[in-house]
Amino acid sequence: MFSESDFESFLQTVIYKSKLKAEKKIKKAEDVYRKKIEEARREGEKLFESEIESFKEYLETEKTRRILEIQMLVRKRENEEIGKIIQEVKRDIRSILEERFEDYLVCFSRWLKKRFKEGTVHTPERWSHLFKDFDLRIDEKDKVVFEKDQVYILFSADDIFRMYEGKIDALVLKYIKG
Repeated sequence: MFSESDFESFLQTVIYKSKLKAEKKIKKAEDVYRKKIEEARREGEKLFESEIESFKEYLETEKTRRILEIQMLVRKRENEEIGKIIQEVKRDIRSILEERFEDYLVCFSRWLKKRFKEGTVHTPERWSHLFKDFDLRIDEKDKVVFEKDQVYILFSADDIFRMYEGKIDALVLKYIKG
């Protein structure tokens, strides 16, 4: 049978082996723990980098959106200013046209006399002296209308202005934009 010292020796052996097993398990658990910590750190870094990239993309998109928004606002204001300038130029041209209309009317009457020997002219009283050679019809509209057979010519400051309004717009835009 076993003596007390054998039992003591057996006990020490069991304790020693149990201690070794426990240390191996602890070491293995620590290794697993370190691996898990390292994996979590790497995953955290990846997630952090991914979030940083997403945020950079968001910032770039937002920057582009704001730049486009500012450009649209600038274009809108520029177009408003150009529109104001065009309206001002047209108002000035219309004013000059109305001031000098009687001079143009003299030229128109001479042109009519050269081209046509007869016809009917509708005109206000104040311009009738320019068209004495034609059959006159007096009216109070600020325009002259010439009629003969199939020919119908309308001459007024408004019509001249409307006829050239598109060209005025184009020239002013060309001048402004260089």
